[in-house]
Amino acid sequence: MLHFIYTDTLPKMDEETMLGMAEGLAAAADRYKQEGLKTICEEMLCRRVDLSTVETSLVLAEKHHCLALEAKRMDFLTSSGNLKALMANNGLEMVKKNCPTVLLDLIMKQMA
Repeated sequence: MLHFIYTDTLPKMDEETMLGMAEGLAAAADRYKQEGLKTICEEMLCRRVDLSTVETSLVLAEKHHCLALEAKRMDFLTSSGNLKALMANNGLEMVKKNCPTVLLDLIMKQMA
């Protein structure tokens, strides 16, 4: 984060490493009001949408006000049976526990 604050760029590293850091950086960027860094992290996380990342991304999006990330994850969950797959892995329990408003949004979107 300090690298970004001083240089307005991200350090050079491979994409997999950066994706691993993106969630923590997004949370820190939200806490310290670094909107540029938060946006960059959100964009990176939005590119990687799958069942292994959707739970933690939904929680991150809700807790740290990452609206683009939340919209992307909601679109993912409401398409092609992904919500059923999440439910089969008990992932919905984590969402229910950590961010009940997301669960309500899912229900409302399913009813529409």
